[in-house]
Amino acid sequence: MINNKIIVQVKAYSSLSMLENLKNNNIVVYNFKKNSDYLYTLSIDIFNEKKILKLYKDAKVINRVGLLSRFRNLLMYRITLVALIVSLTFFFLLNSRISSININGENKAMNNQIALKTNEYGLKKYSEKPNFNELKTIENNLKTEFRNEIDFVEVTLKGTVVNINYKMRKEVVTIPESDTSLYAKKNGLIQYYVLTSGVKMIEEGQYVRQGDLLISDSILDAQGNAIFIGALGEVYAKTWNIVETSSTLNDEGEAFIKCLEEAKSVMCKGFNEKEKIIKEKVLKFNKTNNKYVLSIHFTCLENIGITN
Repeated sequence: MINNKIIVQVKAYSSLSMLENLKNNNIVVYNFKKNSDYLYTLSIDIFNEKKILKLYKDAKVINRVGLLSRFRNLLMYRITLVALIVSLTFFFLLNSRISSININGENKAMNNQIALKTNEYGLKKYSEKPNFNELKTIENNLKTEFRNEIDFVEVTLKGTVVNINYKMRKEVVTIPESDTSLYAKKNGLIQYYVLTSGVKMIEEGQYVRQGDLLISDSILDAQGNAIFIGALGEVYAKTWNIVETSSTLNDEGEAFIKCLEEAKSVMCKGFNEKEKIIKEKVLKFNKTNNKYVLSIHFTCLENIGITN
């Protein structure tokens, strides 16, 4: 067993030519057996393994014998065993840690706030998985911290993933108690409604004139009696406006910039976050009586719904 050998299967058309080829390459054959017409099994020294595999590309080592082979097998077994132990240790280590935290909600700003708070609570990626009681503590802390913004929050653990689900608190709508039908404060082309309460009287895409009824505060029942429900909402329309400003600055360029900025300021005064200037067109800009006068046309998106 000290003489380490390998047993190889080789395909060849002629056993004589194969043996001659092995002899020419100084490969000593100890045992030779014909398995079939073109398949042979032979035993050679282990140090000739690379040689025979180079000579015969389809040669296959089917066994190794001897002390060196046993040592090699033992070494491979130990390496495999160590790799298995390391893999299992790494697996159990990862399985005891948080792989990701999913925050599921419709508000991006709130998602960021919850992420900051959970990080403060020690709930972060790759930290140790919390137990049930720890999850409930975090859940209750979030409920307390965001009690004015969040209506519902739940913190759960599935495998190594922490899921935080929440719902924003809905604002309570107060129905107006007086006659609050909404009318058009100026001419415009209706774009869309933000309707909380009331009956829409004019459809989107229709032109309205100042004073037209936009949202009614009552509906009719089956007997034709008016039932008050209140009118609450916003009516956004495309409007057309002309603004005129002036400047006493001597430089024409500076005077134009000043007039334009002042015109935009006048146009946007009282605008909410949804209202805006869509397009602008200079109608005239000239100097009259030692001052520059700018007349500009603005196309805007405005909330034109008001109460009378």
